[in-house]
Amino acid sequence: MPSFYCENCGKEVPAEVPSCPYCGKRFFSVKCPVCSYSGPASEFIEGCPSCGYLGLPKETDTGGKKHPPRWVYQILLVFMLAALGILVRIYLNL
Repeated sequence: MPSFYCENCGKEVPAEVPSCPYCGKRFFSVKCPVCSYSGPASEFIEGCPSCGYLGLPKETDTGGKKHPPRWVYQILLVFMLAALGILVRIYLNL
């Protein structure tokens, strides 16, 4: 289910409310942040009817790309540093 945010204060609000419970701003329509399509909230229950945007919060929105977990990068870094150490030892022994 998509998330809805007040354009005035930026806080997450329920889809069915006529105004923001935090700042009082009245809602007349919902506007997609990706394609700018505007319409009633009932049209956006399954995402934007125009482009399909689901309204993920900004900190988790990756643009459809999936990234590996952080530990994968940490292990890769350890292996790269070990390989660098081995190469330095080989170079110093020449």
